[in-house]
Amino acid sequence: MARRKKKKPSTHLQIKVMEIDNPNFQPEHAGNKGNPKRVRAAFNMKESPVMWMLARGYVTEPQAMAATEFRRLYEQMGGAGARAIDFTQEPVDGGGVTDPITDRLIDAAKALAEVQRRLGPVRYNLVEQVCGQCIFIKQLASSKWYQLKMSRELKNCLDILAVDWGFQTVGIRSTEADI
Repeated sequence: MARRKKKKPSTHLQIKVMEIDNPNFQPEHAGNKGNPKRVRAAFNMKESPVMWMLARGYVTEPQAMAATEFRRLYEQMGGAGARAIDFTQEPVDGGGVTDPITDRLIDAAKALAEVQRRLGPVRYNLVEQVCGQCIFIKQLASSKWYQLKMSRELKNCLDILAVDWGFQTVGIRSTEADI
């Protein structure tokens, strides 16, 4: 009798439970058991390279928050303005043409321009590829040496952004761009 092959677990999803700040925390009820300061949350580690690195301890929480803020700004600048036509809704007259350039888009463009000025074009490109486009460092570098070098450089860039955006106050490493 032939043995059945065991099914391999799906590689599309890797869940890790981590402790994060409670988004519903209310300081006026700080002593209450139903109002914890930190809660456990499940994350898909393959959702982005930064979440994968955070789950494995390669980046700190302030660095991950800076990467998430960069990604938010990057997505505001990107394809968020293009919307498909919804044919299920009835067309209504009287709606004015919306301005394709919103204040949020302008603010995001200014913030990203400041990031590019602060980091320089080469380092900005690295942060853009990893944090904005969600490309893993393993796909960007051919050898292990380049992967380690790029990950160190990414951590330096995220330290700078974390300090600039107020996620971290001390302990950044000096880099050539800061000298």
